Amino acid sequence: MVASHVHNDHVTGDLELARITGAAYLVPADANVPSARVPVSDGDTVTVEEGPQLRAVATPGHIPHHTTSVLAEQGDPVAAFTGASLLIGTVDRPDLVDPA
Repeated sequence: MVASHVHNDHVTGDLELARITGAAYLVPADANVPSARVPVSDGDTVTVEEGPQLRAVATPGHIPHHTTSVLAEQGDPVAAFTGASLLIGTVDRPDLVDPA
């Protein structure tokens, strides 16, 4: 389970799905997540079982800790999971962001 970013305009079942399936929950290291997770930072690589790798690439914009995950097979990039990286600034639900 991979989260590109975490903030109040998203309601997901990521943590619960990871718990039920036994999957790791990869979350950007700078995200404020109080639950169990595997923190990932720019450049970190995680191998999925004995196969493909996921490389974390910092892509701040929509939120400072936003991270893209690049999927590689045998070292060659084949896909990128960008999440909400094309949204600039707080454009979704600014009323949910803590003003402090």
